[in-house]
Amino acid sequence: MISGKGITYIAVNINHLQIIAHRTSNFNIINNCPEKQGNKFFNCPICVYFARPNYFRKKTRKMVQISQSTLDFLSDLKYNNEKDWFSSNRKRYEAARAEYDSFLQAVIGRITEMDPILKGLEAKSCIYRINRDIRFSRDKTIYKTHLGAIIVRGGRKNADRFAGYYIHIEPGNNSMIAGGAYMPPMPWLKAIRENIEEKGEALLKILDNKEFRTIFGEIEGEKLKGIPKGFSKENEYIELLRMKSYLASTIVSDKDVLKADFFDYTIRACKVIKPLIDFLNDY
Repeated sequence: MISGKGITYIAVNINHLQIIAHRTSNFNIINNCPEKQGNKFFNCPICVYFARPNYFRKKTRKMVQISQSTLDFLSDLKYNNEKDWFSSNRKRYEAARAEYDSFLQAVIGRITEMDPILKGLEAKSCIYRINRDIRFSRDKTIYKTHLGAIIVRGGRKNADRFAGYYIHIEPGNNSMIAGGAYMPPMPWLKAIRENIEEKGEALLKILDNKEFRTIFGEIEGEKLKGIPKGFSKENEYIELLRMKSYLASTIVSDKDVLKADFFDYTIRACKVIKPLIDFLNDY
């Protein structure tokens, strides 16, 4: 038991592993550590924690990733896209969905650190249903062969109101990390165009960012053939004004999806695309 300035620390050595309860003073803990020899205290993992907390926390984050079994289920579904097969393989679907849910919730947690407006958002409110809407489609395929979610304030129901981050898992090297505004309704689209007319240089700076270009390349989206109403064809930002969607995406191979660092890459991509999302949501 170690005391200092009215604070008591409890230290127990078990094979050089020191467990210390009460973390009020980092320096007192390190200075009074029984494992300390001169200025060297890195034999004690607890002192490593207090001396280098960010390093320690980074190393001990719970690892979340997408497994081969999830890709296998989606691949099998592609060739067995019928209700009876899906019912027989429901447990495989539930396992894939649970894994994707955990991955997405971890992504939301990290994005919230840089985008606090998403605080409290749950993965289940962002994930799209596996069932396709076939009511007005000639293609009567019942199920989607991917898992997709839009991380946006309020969840997927607000995807037509705010720009967000899109995470798409699909075997065959078709997975994707994307973001932006897909076919925004006219009031929102008009606001985006007005924002471009007023602050187009800021948007160009975002799109010309080196890391943005490395990950996403060019901004994508269907364009008007003509000039949007209320704008001049001489406008210096006319090509951006003609767009009907403002999207950025990067395709991820199956091999990369299965890597342990896919989560970190996803966070990096979301961080890079955040300025574009902020611009599109500024209305």
